[in-house]
Amino acid sequence: MLTIAASANVERLRERLQHGLRELERQGVRVFSREQARGEYTYLSVGLQGFPARPEGAAIWQDVLRRQLAVVLCEVIVSDFRELLLRRIVTSRYPQLGTSERETVVAYAQRYLREEGAEEALRRGVLLRLLDYMRDSPQLIVEGFITFRLKEYVEQLEDAVERAIDEILLEREYQEFVRLLQGFVAAQEPRLAEVHLLCREDGLVLEDAERRPLCLRVAAGVRAHLRSEDLVVSGLVSLSPGRVVIHGSPATDDDRAIVDAVVRIFAHRVITCPGCPRCSPRT
Repeated sequence: MLTIAASANVERLRERLQHGLRELERQGVRVFSREQARGEYTYLSVGLQGFPARPEGAAIWQDVLRRQLAVVLCEVIVSDFRELLLRRIVTSRYPQLGTSERETVVAYAQRYLREEGAEEALRRGVLLRLLDYMRDSPQLIVEGFITFRLKEYVEQLEDAVERAIDEILLEREYQEFVRLLQGFVAAQEPRLAEVHLLCREDGLVLEDAERRPLCLRVAAGVRAHLRSEDLVVSGLVSLSPGRVVIHGSPATDDDRAIVDAVVRIFAHRVITCPGCPRCSPRT
């Protein structure tokens, strides 16, 4: 008989366990389960009914049961306990954050952990630890197992939280940068009546109304905040056109971010061309 105990997410654990046992029953494995509450913990015990006559057969089915429970517990830890663990990490490391800010950090961290390949690697690591532990122990307390046997997994969650914090800070800095540029635009009189922003496969190009490439001069006050990929945005600010006409669609995520910034900064001055010779990639 194998016993699993937990003090949190008990209902979800129970549901996943019942589903796993039904899978075994469909394979012809007869199992029984029972539940008992002791203090803050709920103990869920499962075992085999009607062992085969030959001892080696019983050992085989016992191993099947153990592996099925390991799969169930892996899903519980990776899917159900992960959000709880992330919240605890954020609360412990950043107690100054408000509730909504903590939830934002958790959401960003979850996104990192769902990246292609990352989540499967997490599952494989947790499953191997579970199989190793359950080979020698008939009882597992989920919270204790996470704390003492999954330190590497917890470290990965902590790294995801740190990445989330870094990205949020960068986004805030960028928003401040955009507001700075909006201030430049509002404070200046238009120097050109119209500028055309062309989205090409090899990048973004600025032209004047006569289709001449524009030489960009970046304001000194902006240069300190400038990243190389923001040259188009800052150049437009220095030109301060009365109208910005966008042609075509950005070819890369970086170009798309720049175009979005132009739209935010120039707002009502931006026009999207419905289609003209400038919109052609080779024109």
